[in-house]
Amino acid sequence: MKALAFALVLLACGAAAAQPMPQLPKKFPWDHRPNKCFLPGGDVPGGGPMCVEPPRWPNYAETKRHVEMVFGEGDFDLAEIAEREVGLSKGRYDTGEYVFHAWFAALDEFTEAWGQRAKDFVQGWGKAKGREGYVPLAEGLIAYHEGWAARGKGYANTVSPEAWAIYSRKLAEADALLDTVSPQVKQLGPWYFAKLRIAFQRQESRPQAVALVKAGTSAWPEYLPLYNISMTFMSPRWGGSFKEMDGVARFALDRTDKAAGAALYARVYERYFRGKGDGQDTLRDSEADWDLMKQGFRDLEKSGKAPPWIWVNFAALACQMRDREEARRLYALHDQRQPGAAASPLDACRSFAMSSQ
Repeated sequence: MKALAFALVLLACGAAAAQPMPQLPKKFPWDHRPNKCFLPGGDVPGGGPMCVEPPRWPNYAETKRHVEMVFGEGDFDLAEIAEREVGLSKGRYDTGEYVFHAWFAALDEFTEAWGQRAKDFVQGWGKAKGREGYVPLAEGLIAYHEGWAARGKGYANTVSPEAWAIYSRKLAEADALLDTVSPQVKQLGPWYFAKLRIAFQRQESRPQAVALVKAGTSAWPEYLPLYNISMTFMSPRWGGSFKEMDGVARFALDRTDKAAGAALYARVYERYFRGKGDGQDTLRDSEADWDLMKQGFRDLEKSGKAPPWIWVNFAALACQMRDREEARRLYALHDQRQPGAAASPLDACRSFAMSSQ
């Protein structure tokens, strides 16, 4: 009898082993739910705290970090989901950023920093998922960054003729690749940004820059990167002038809804002059209208659509302008919104703002 019972147990075990294990869904790298949450008849998402899916794209910073993790994972299926939910999204976060820019910023950094690994990923991604999405744009970014790697980050007089030749050839290659992008992606802000960045740098494409700025900001009037890249290439460092930079800021002011007030005027200047004081020009050297900028600070505050760090950056601009009263007001606003943030004793701007003279 014991032998028979033992044989029956072995038979049962063998039958169980013969049953195929259910295929579990792929999880994003930050999703640490146990596998039992996905088993039929077991615990299911929503059935307990451990089975609740963590937010995929909760805010701009976390979304960008999550997309970077997806690229690092190298899984084409997860990349396809992220592309659909983030890269092709037309939504915005409560703090004003467009969702698609979190995707693009991560992709831009990935294609610059990861070299051959990024090229291999993008090539495999295109073979696995086709070229209707961001693959051609990613190929264009790779070519763009290869051109800059050959050129180097120095001033023009530090670049050899051979490096200029590679840089020019790669920018032309990148531009051509961007033209092959599908209409679905061409309508989005990142495509305009990538095209505009190249147009400003190629002599033969520069006449297209104005048309690209107008078309891109017509579709996405509050997409800051389009104004930011224009500010950069209109700056004295790139052969422009402070007057031309103020023209970009005023164009941003005119492009936005009247309800936004002067917020975008202040934000495009903030992006260019943040952290200055290292021997480069400061806001005080520019032709910015400081009263209009201060109105922009207040309009952005009123809108409630501002990243939490912006007030300290605005305070830094007030310090560049030596406006103690405005710097103090902006620090107070920051401290009110982020009561747990510790003030650095090395913050010279805060010291200026809080001093009595």
